[in-house]
Amino acid sequence: MTGVSAPTRSIHETATVNTTAGQIAAIREQTITAAVCLDVRGAAALLSVSPRTVRSWAAAPVDPLPAITNKGKLLFRLSQITAWLDRPRGEPVPGAANDDLDGILERHSRKLRR
Repeated sequence: MTGVSAPTRSIHETATVNTTAGQIAAIREQTITAAVCLDVRGAAALLSVSPRTVRSWAAAPVDPLPAITNKGKLLFRLSQITAWLDRPRGEPVPGAANDDLDGILERHSRKLRR
């Protein structure tokens, strides 16, 4: 008799089988939400402001609205807009230059002395 073994499942297949339909739907929703990009008009409609306001928020030197530039066109990820809105104000902006008060005063006093 030849040895015929029952088919075995890989770890990936087992994990897939154990995933519920609700979990799959949640993963799809997260993927779709993260991938949705809006242009300036779409972001303005979502935020209930003018397109000009959206552009100025994206160009702000401190705490700008996260944007992607593609061939000169501003695009906004829906997930980044919601994260930007949900972020508490007054916290330091990651990557922004946070000068200390002494440094600011020193620079301005040097300008006044000239």
